Amino acid sequence: MIRKSYGAVVQWGVAGQNLPHLKAIIVRSANNDVYTELTNPDGGICPWMFEYCAPMMHGFNFASPLAELTGGAGPPYG
Repeated sequence: MIRKSYGAVVQWGVAGQNLPHLKAIIVRSANNDVYTELTNPDGGICPWMFEYCAPMMHGFNFASPLAELTGGAGPPYG
């Protein structure tokens, strides 16, 4: 797996499952502790994460798949 930002954070979770077919991850521009380093730095809630990032990623999760992978229409965000 190779991802950056949100996708890289997801990779940490996948890697922790110790899946037999996953041989390596390449993490770029991410942290490994979402709670202390992203959503709650210094113990306080980081509002932008919940007001901007979470709704955006929720929308991406329900977007149509990439045309390059499926041969169909690509997602609305490019």
